[in-house]
Amino acid sequence: MLVDEEQLTQYALGILDEGEQKAIEREIATSFELQKELVVISNSLQNIAFAETPLLPSDSLRDLVLQSINKKTRFDGFIERFADLFDLDNLTSQSLLKKIDHTANRAWESTLLPGVKIMKFPGGPRVSAATCGIVQVKPGKFFPAHQHQGNELILVLQGRALDDNASVLAAGDRFNFDTGSSHSFRIIGDETFVFAVVLHKENKWLWIKSLIDLLHIKKR
Repeated sequence: MLVDEEQLTQYALGILDEGEQKAIEREIATSFELQKELVVISNSLQNIAFAETPLLPSDSLRDLVLQSINKKTRFDGFIERFADLFDLDNLTSQSLLKKIDHTANRAWESTLLPGVKIMKFPGGPRVSAATCGIVQVKPGKFFPAHQHQGNELILVLQGRALDDNASVLAAGDRFNFDTGSSHSFRIIGDETFVFAVVLHKENKWLWIKSLIDLLHIKKR
């Protein structure tokens, strides 16, 4: 198990559940580097709490302090399904889900598609050869037609989209798009559409079909 700074900070704040806390403790017990880092984090938290002159914490540290007041986050209900999709443990899944709202995070990469960003990360052994990530599409945007060259699995985390076959993709839905299938979709409503994806092969973009789909949308 790899323990990062965010997870150590969560441990120091006492906002992990019992299983996650014990897992971190086992790692700390066998790593002198983690022990040193935990001391630095704990001292930083104490300095923020007791400083006469208010100190400005980093955005990530501020968010974690706020989370210590309310342990539940809006994506907690997806942790187990997210973990299963990517073959990851719950602690890693929770950490990734918490990054969704940090849109300025460097982990988010812009794409050639307007209003579309992706945050990639390595999946577990079962999906280690696939492209794994979280995609966000801004409200009102159109996601062009594409053909799946390999199986694609998605889990919708937020928002709603209308598929070109009139199916609505909504938060909580999980889809398996088979090799050779194709579709396009547009975002409906005022909420950013966010979905987790396991892509076993890169998609083939169908630009002519996309133009036809766009013309059809404008005629409605």
